[in-house]
Order: sequence, then structure tokens, then C-alpha cells
Amino acid sequence: MHSLKNQFGTVFEEALLNEIAEVGTLRDVPAETELMDIGELIKGVPLVVSGAVKISREDINGD
Repeated sequence: MHSLKNQFGTVFEEALLNEIAEVGTLRDVPAETELMDIGELIKGVPLVVSGAVKISREDINGD
């Protein structure tokens, strides 16, 4: 919980941080891992503790 407050305390209210600590899952994700794909059901929202996430979207032509 302390790490969540340090990372996200200025963004999220304490009640939300407590809920994230209670039900969230901390995962180490290898580089180049696809977290979700277009059209896929979103099961959760990643909060990046360290590193970076590349976000891309599909245009009107499907590219």
C-alpha cells in the first residue's frame, strides 16, 4: 500500500488506493508483451509502477 501511495497518491483518492491494494494484482510483464488487443474484452486497467507501455490504435482502414 505504501508504494501505491508513493506512486499514485496525488492521482487517486485514498479509498481507491485501498481498494486497488485489496483486489489488485501486481505483475511483472516482460518487454514486448501484448497486454490487450483490439476488440478484446477489457478485464482490467494496468497501472504502470515502473517502465513504459506503448499504446496504439486501429484507424478507420484497420491499420
